[in-house]
Amino acid sequence: MSQERALDEVVSPFLMQLSKARLLFLKLDEDNSFFEIKHLFQNIEKEAHEVENILKRVSRWEYEIINDFGGIARYLDDIVEEESHLISIRSKLQIVNAEMSNLKDRMKLPLHVPEIKPSVPALLPASSPTKFLPPSISRIITLPASIGELSNLMILDLHACHNLERLTERISSLQMLTHLDVSECYLLEGMPRGIGLLTELQVLKGFVIGGSTSNYSCRVAELVRLENLNKLSIYIGSKVAMTGDELNELENIKGLHSLTITWAVSLLKKGEEQQTSGATAMLTSLSLPLNLQKLDLRCFPGEKMPSWLSPSKLWRLKKLYFTGGMLNTLGDGSMSEVWKIEALRLKFLNDLVVEWTQVHETFPYLTFLEVYMCRKLESLPCDKDGVWMNGDKQEV
Repeated sequence: MSQERALDEVVSPFLMQLSKARLLFLKLDEDNSFFEIKHLFQNIEKEAHEVENILKRVSRWEYEIINDFGGIARYLDDIVEEESHLISIRSKLQIVNAEMSNLKDRMKLPLHVPEIKPSVPALLPASSPTKFLPPSISRIITLPASIGELSNLMILDLHACHNLERLTERISSLQMLTHLDVSECYLLEGMPRGIGLLTELQVLKGFVIGGSTSNYSCRVAELVRLENLNKLSIYIGSKVAMTGDELNELENIKGLHSLTITWAVSLLKKGEEQQTSGATAMLTSLSLPLNLQKLDLRCFPGEKMPSWLSPSKLWRLKKLYFTGGMLNTLGDGSMSEVWKIEALRLKFLNDLVVEWTQVHETFPYLTFLEVYMCRKLESLPCDKDGVWMNGDKQEV
């Protein structure tokens, strides 16, 4: 039984029965044992509330352990999907090793369960850690301005803060920051201006292009200043407001090797009065960096391959992923150019229709193919896990 169920199904009914027993006792005539019984009731109630508090603390401890374990796992995801250099792999594995050691120490008996504290402190500590994760990641609404005082902060992990609505502009003071993760923070409507001042930034996940046109919002053009940025993920919100050439600025981020774009917008279907201009711009006004090696497109709102997605424009691309969306073809077969892509992932594409011969002709260098939940691609020669690998290659 989980701690939450214990609170709901055991502790609460126990306290209710205790209250009923006390009412019965108060109806009885007073005798010599009256004060002793009264004391027993008071002591039992006190003990029950202490047990309830311990269960809440253990539940919080369990949540934090699981959440931190998931955070450690994301480093392995980066290695599997991104890394090809031994130095970078070793660096990430050293982080995983250290984090796992700390996690194991926190799980040794006797357990040191946390006290129940407010979810977000009014002020951050004066010391400057290298990594910051909010105490209760699911409840944080806004990032305090005092985070700007953490001058040595290198990793700011706000992944999956589902209630997070706004970042502070003081984030631009974190000059040592190398990793900023605000992915899956779906209430964010924009990013604060000043991101372009984080010159050490290497990884930026969850950059929001949303509905805000205020001076608060950072634009893609700011990211061009980030010469060390090699991994970027963009979330295009449902209320898109941007200048026509904003996404063309992506091609000017010269060091970018990995790009993920997630669309929350969609093109309106035929018969409706007008199309969302911002969504249309997502398909036509987009230029990508020439040095891009991995491109991950999620919930792509178009049915055809866009003109900016071609071998001649992305001749260094090695990995191409499509997850969800309306795509129904990988091309009409008339394209004379072929991709040099080695890894292709196709997931949740119910409308996609493609034959194995076309895949082989369009992607002749392919060594790895994954197909998942694509009902019209069942004829492709994948194994039971939806994976095909070139037998002459051992790794992607």
